Amino acid sequence: MISKPELVAEAATVTDAVIGPVSLAGNPVVGLDPAINTGTRTGYLVNSVPTLPDGGINRVGHTLGLWTLAGSASVTTGRGTPVLTGKVLRSQPYAFPVPAPSTGDGSTKIYNGLVITSETALNPDDSRLSGPVNVTPAPDGGVYLWTALSSAVAPTGTAKRDGAAWFKISTARQKVVSQGYVAARGASLLYPAVYASPFGPVTMVYTITSRTINPSAAFSVLGRPGIKIVGAGAGPHWSFADVPPYTFRWGDYSFAVPDPATGGIWMATEYIPRKAEWDGYDNWGTFMFEVGGWA
Repeated sequence: MISKPELVAEAATVTDAVIGPVSLAGNPVVGLDPAINTGTRTGYLVNSVPTLPDGGINRVGHTLGLWTLAGSASVTTGRGTPVLTGKVLRSQPYAFPVPAPSTGDGSTKIYNGLVITSETALNPDDSRLSGPVNVTPAPDGGVYLWTALSSAVAPTGTAKRDGAAWFKISTARQKVVSQGYVAARGASLLYPAVYASPFGPVTMVYTITSRTINPSAAFSVLGRPGIKIVGAGAGPHWSFADVPPYTFRWGDYSFAVPDPATGGIWMATEYIPRKAEWDGYDNWGTFMFEVGGWA
């Protein structure tokens, strides 16, 4: 925990406090995502369970962790101690993601002495929460937390591929009150980020890829059919990371934030930009776009 007021003031010395390492129900917490702008003095954080107590892969998770942070003002004031407490929440199952088939052909080239590979599959990393924990008002005195993660899925009649699992958590009831999946027939969705407008729809952004779709930026509206590709990938993913000792995951994380001036939602995710913008070592880029006009 770092003092935000001191960061904003550009203080020469910034106060911090450290709690951890932490675990919940015997499982190590390898990623703990904070909720953004709760509107209260209480902070909330959420984690998934991608690993087991022995450090191995958790093939199928069925719980989340809801954490409450109290006394965070003490980091700045120096009076008191921040207190972090966690609770296990039952959730829909989410499976450790699988390599995502993509448009590369496995060919290689040399760039500045490194082997660069045209990737036949993208590495989706693991089933940690991969985007912001968004907050909306709740009628029961608490707030709702919205978040998402990459999960292997198997749409009816198709082979296993990567999709997105999303969750809506009530802090007052301390339970998952709504949840679901977004998946595409014949394609994989990587690194989802979900944003819920207080009085509008819930949108999700992610990378989409398949053997015929170059890694592209796309989004959908929860509860409505269809996936919209807004940033079409210009080619396959070329990367130095297929040669040991590198184990590079695809791109990085996605994000979504509201625009207070327009009521729209700004989203960002990874894709393959036009060839003129490719880096010689790794050609992924970030695509940013606005959707809405929702208040």
